[in-house]
Amino acid sequence: MLSIWTLSGHGLWISGLALLLTVGSYRSWWRANHPQQLDAPTTWPVLLGQLLVTSGLLLVSTTVLEWSIWGVSTVLLAGMLGKSVWNAERARRLWALPQTRWVLGTLVSGGALYLAFRGVDYRSVGTTLLQANGGLILLALLSVLLNNIVKAIRWRVLIGEQGKFIPLRELLRVLLISQMLNMIIPARVGELSRAYMIGRQGPGSAFILGTVALEKLIDTVLYLILLVGLIVLMPVPAWLSQPIYPFALLTFSGLLIVLLLGRYQAKLLGLLTRSLGWLPPHLQARITRLVSSALDSLAILKDWRTTLAVSWWSVLVWFTAVLNNYLVLLALGIVAPPPAALLVLVVLQAGIAIPSVPGKLGVFQYLCILALDVFAVDRTLALSYGVLLQAITFLPITISGIGLLWASGFTVRGSVAMPVNDAPEPLPPRTID
Repeated sequence: MLSIWTLSGHGLWISGLALLLTVGSYRSWWRANHPQQLDAPTTWPVLLGQLLVTSGLLLVSTTVLEWSIWGVSTVLLAGMLGKSVWNAERARRLWALPQTRWVLGTLVSGGALYLAFRGVDYRSVGTTLLQANGGLILLALLSVLLNNIVKAIRWRVLIGEQGKFIPLRELLRVLLISQMLNMIIPARVGELSRAYMIGRQGPGSAFILGTVALEKLIDTVLYLILLVGLIVLMPVPAWLSQPIYPFALLTFSGLLIVLLLGRYQAKLLGLLTRSLGWLPPHLQARITRLVSSALDSLAILKDWRTTLAVSWWSVLVWFTAVLNNYLVLLALGIVAPPPAALLVLVVLQAGIAIPSVPGKLGVFQYLCILALDVFAVDRTLALSYGVLLQAITFLPITISGIGLLWASGFTVRGSVAMPVNDAPEPLPPRTID
């Protein structure tokens, strides 16, 4: 039998939706009959409709996942039907403000921290962490180091001949700095830093951005393969398995586009040149040069040996990441099969897009709890696992990245505004072996 709150919630969101649809119809009639006048004055009805929809959906929701889904749906609905209140330009400016992202991230992290620590004995968490196996923690730290070295090797293969003079230690240094920036800044500026710091040493920023984009696509394909493997091997939560169809469609569409770009690069550049004929010659040449440089990063797809090498190193990247998760499970004495480490990795990767404070504090721990709950792991142990895993994966990279950035003469604030252009700068005055 439905409760009074559930019935009230359904009544509220249906009423709100009806009001928003009525307002939308009224606006269409107004624009058709008053083309020379301002839009119909419907600000307050739109706000009331949004409030009714939001309140009703929150009342009928029973889980955090449902609240999140309904919240996103309400925002999208408000954007479609409430343009007189939040037009596209105003919404863009509001989202571009750093304060907006910080406030949203703080609210999300605060809510995740509350959910993670709810019903958990804090002293038991501390005791569990103090009793962790130090030798296995050291092995996990070595696994993190190995994971980053393998990433640097894969990146060097992706850069190919254009970066053969750049030593591996330089690529590793830039990679650690970029990961640190991605961890502490609520925007993916780390990828731009890679393009700037390596691109200026010869290959060019556009080319390096192309290698980074190709790297992300490869990781996405492997992530999809791992997710499908998990679904085949074991029961996974519906909130993780249901989005696989649109995700797979997007992934394979992106892969197909990249393959076509690599196959028909010359024809596409010719088409681009013809379509830019209305621009001044110098601007036309610059755009064509940038696009051509970015597309040159796809040349490795034409060589099966290089493609095989990139695939091999990519598998090692994901293997070492899973190994690190499993070593932390062993360090805390958590009884769970090896697929648990893989599920944790898949869930954490899915949560990358969730806005939060730097380091995903709160969100990281709650996602670990959700993943280990599939294997009936106690919440106290799961929370301890999330705390220790984040410390092992985040702290070494953050500390080393800040140190390397400082040694390079940059600051975190200055690195956010790094210029990205295609003009390579001269190499630093040092010997490169």
